[in-house]
Amino acid sequence: MKKILLIATITIMSLANPNTGIKDAKEFSDRAMPHNKSEVVLSYNSAVKDAKLGIVNISTTRKIKSNRMSNQFLNDPFFRQFFGQGFGQNIPRNRVERSLGSGVIISADGYILTNNHVIDGADEILVTLPHEQNEFKAKVVGTDSKSDLAVIRISAKDMQPIAFANSSKIKVGDVVFAIGNPFGVGESVTMGIISALNKSGLGINEYEDFIQTDASINPGNSGGALIDSRGNLVGINTAIISRTGQNNGIGFAIPSNMAKKIATDLILKGKIDRGYLGINISNLPKELRKSYGVNYGSIILNADKNGSAYKAGLRRGDLIIGINGRKIKNSSDLKNEVGNKSPQDEIRVDIIRNGKRKAYKLKLGRLSLLNSPMSDARTFEGLLLEKLTQKEKKANRLDSDTQGIVVAKVQPDSKAQSDGFLRGDIIMQVEDIVIGDLNDLKRAYRMYKKRAKRVYITRGGYMKILVVK
Repeated sequence: MKKILLIATITIMSLANPNTGIKDAKEFSDRAMPHNKSEVVLSYNSAVKDAKLGIVNISTTRKIKSNRMSNQFLNDPFFRQFFGQGFGQNIPRNRVERSLGSGVIISADGYILTNNHVIDGADEILVTLPHEQNEFKAKVVGTDSKSDLAVIRISAKDMQPIAFANSSKIKVGDVVFAIGNPFGVGESVTMGIISALNKSGLGINEYEDFIQTDASINPGNSGGALIDSRGNLVGINTAIISRTGQNNGIGFAIPSNMAKKIATDLILKGKIDRGYLGINISNLPKELRKSYGVNYGSIILNADKNGSAYKAGLRRGDLIIGINGRKIKNSSDLKNEVGNKSPQDEIRVDIIRNGKRKAYKLKLGRLSLLNSPMSDARTFEGLLLEKLTQKEKKANRLDSDTQGIVVAKVQPDSKAQSDGFLRGDIIMQVEDIVIGDLNDLKRAYRMYKKRAKRVYITRGGYMKILVVK
């Protein structure tokens, strides 16, 4: 069975824009063939030499709290009868998890771009600069789990950032190099070509528009740089597909254009504001291609009446085939195109309705987990919440008609974390209010906001009470 592995690698990039300092590479005018002379050695040393100065190593530590609720047998008299009263006492309650990755320097004053999964949940982030032994403690500037990108910063000056190439200009067959820290062995450079472009639907990130390469990428390369033959950044190395965990020549990088926009927003705003159409979408089924007269596009399944698409005139059944004149191949393509734009951006949407082509102009709204029909997840009080499925009910030994809402993630350093919530908890009741969805939870919090409230949860199949102030 194939496994998709996320990998860590950091690359340093310099900011030269008026507001962010991100430096743009010069546009190239030609592509050259290798020399065919016996006295000439084909080498990319000059390109790689400068680019390596923009790549850093990242090491993180996480304190993992063991869930002793899942080890109830440790207190079972039956087991203690055979193994003694000290049975299970040597099992550590907490452990420290360490991991390595890479990053890209994007400014001379300490900003570094990496993968979100490299630093997600870390209690401590340490950065080592090229050719230096000293470690710098880094702080998180901003993260975006949907694209798997993050910006961190260290207290350092005169760093050497890498220049961003225009990733829309790269082609299949272009020579590229991956720079990072594979397996923690230190700085390493591998060579390959661009194998494919615009890869999506892999289930790695929510927003996917990957560059595929056969340049050797391994665990530890995550967050590192994919550069062209000039030494300019074309992508952030992110994932590999492998059955063994080793490189099989199928690696993926986030395009530099996407990375640049997200890094800019994280630096200037500390968060990502994405454009929002307010629609549920699907790829065009084969059975409907003849009726629409095309074999591409994204069909609208539902339009939120409060969304910008509905207000502009788009309706269920419309097939979106273009945004601002750019062809939309499928739903993933549409999602990336809209997600890479900002709220209030004006766009033109080309559609097919009842065999006729139409165009609508509209201003994008703001994507919010609280009102997005594209996701079942909802956020509240530092919790990312999801619907309780029958599969989860069965796993937690709950009746099929049990109501509740699942904690998919707890935001670090949030009030929810200090209250004691853990990922996987099922919130079933607050005081006397049974929780069936997010609205029930909000209503309960409002009703009892002036005093401590009892929150009944299921954790690992066992009931618990949290007292939330």
